[in-house]
Amino acid sequence: REDLARTQAKIDERLAQHTRRANQLEQASRYTEAMSEWNNVQALDPGNSQAKRAVERIRGRIQAKAPIKVGTAYFSDNAFLNQLGLNPVFTFMR
Repeated sequence: REDLARTQAKIDERLAQHTRRANQLEQASRYTEAMSEWNNVQALDPGNSQAKRAVERIRGRIQAKAPIKVGTAYFSDNAFLNQLGLNPVFTFMR
């Protein structure tokens, strides 16, 4: 029982650390990093409603700032083209 209590205490401590860090990152508009921290919270506590709401909120903020609308991005086997965000099927003007 003592081991179980110690383990739960460590989990609670890590949850608090990730939650605190996620809030700090979100306030600093570092949404991708904040999302990662909230995902860590959900990994430790899958039923955490605060993390679920935060992930949805951040997704909305990221989508609002995204230069490319969802569904228009092109992904290829060529990493260079993915970095550029170009569709190799698209033909530029000649």
